[in-house]
Amino acid sequence: MVYNKDTLKGGDKMAHEQRLKAFIKARGVSQTFIARKIGMKPVTFNNILNGRGHLRTDVLEKVCNVIGAKPAEFFSFKTP
Repeated sequence: MVYNKDTLKGGDKMAHEQRLKAFIKARGVSQTFIARKIGMKPVTFNNILNGRGHLRTDVLEKVCNVIGAKPAEFFSFKTP
C-alpha cells in the first residue's frame, strides 16, 4: 500500500473506502458532518465512501483531522 500526495493506491481500491467508512462509523461521527467540515458536498463524500469516487490523500488527511485521528490510525484500523 502506498500513501502519497495524490491517491491511495495498492491492494483493493474498494478496501480503502470501506475502511474509511468503518473508521468514521467507529468514531461515531456522521458522514454529513465530516463532509461539511472538509468543504465537500455530502453526496460527493458519500460517493467516495461507496466506491463511486476516488479517495485522495488530502481528503483522508482532512477527515482524520476532523475526527481527531492520525492517518496512521486509519491504516492500522481493522474493519469489523
